[in-house]
Order: sequence, then C-alpha cells, then structure tokens
Amino acid sequence: MANGLAPVNLIHLDDCIGVTKRLLQIDSLPACLNAVGPNHPSRAEFYTLAAEVQHLNIPEFIPERQAWKVVGSKYQEEIGYHYQVDDWESWLNAVRR
Repeated sequence: MANGLAPVNLIHLDDCIGVTKRLLQIDSLPACLNAVGPNHPSRAEFYTLAAEVQHLNIPEFIPERQAWKVVGSKYQEEIGYHYQVDDWESWLNAVRR
C-alpha cells in the first residue's frame, strides 16, 4: 500500500460519542469541529499492529509520505473534553490481551 509513513487521523467510537455528548452540554459551539484523536501514528504502524491483533495478514506499505495532513483537535480544551483513547498502540495492545 502506498503512503505508509503518512499519519492517520482516527477517533475511537467511545470518543466520538463523548465529543457529541459534550457538545450537547455546552452553550457555545465551535465554528468548526474536527473530531479526531490526538495520536497520529503512521499508516504502516497502526494498520500493521491492528492486523497483528486481529490475526490478519500483515499489510505491506511503501515507506513514503505523500499527500497527507494531520487533522488537529484544537477544540479539545475549548469544549473541555479529554479523550478516552489517546494512544492507539496502547489501546490495540490492551485489546490483544
């Protein structure tokens, strides 16, 4: 797969729900909100570990970084939300056990 060194922009379902609930509790909504977790491992790191945890074939990535961006989560402090899953490697390893 191409772009193995590009960062991933992911959010765990629990955090997606948590951000949504928090937004329903506050009076002033941000003008723009990108709900993305704060941790951005590379595509190769994340999907390789995820495949290992699920006992799937390990994907092969081209070690390149083309056409990528990290979506920020600047609103985290603004709305007072703290992520439950802020480290994908730790979360995946915990799921493995």
